[in-house]
Amino acid sequence: MPLDHLVLKKLDEMERLLSEKSYRKWLTLKQVCDYTGLSESTIRRMARDGRLVPNRKTGRLLFKIQDVENFFSSE
Repeated sequence: MPLDHLVLKKLDEMERLLSEKSYRKWLTLKQVCDYTGLSESTIRRMARDGRLVPNRKTGRLLFKIQDVENFFSSE
C-alpha cells in the first residue's frame, strides 16, 4: 500500500474521531490508541504514571477527549 494512501487513511480516521467529538465526551483505550497512533501499553503506562488521567468508575479506562487533545497538542 503506497505511503500517501496510508496517510490519507489515517487522516480520514482522525477526522471521523474528531467529528464524533460533539456527540461523545469520552474515548476508550482503543480509541485513544487509534487517535494518537500509540500502543495500548504506552497509553496504560501514561495513565499509571499520571501523565494522562483516565476515569475508572466504569471499570474501563475512559479518557476525556479534551484531556487527550490537550496532552498531545502540548508535546
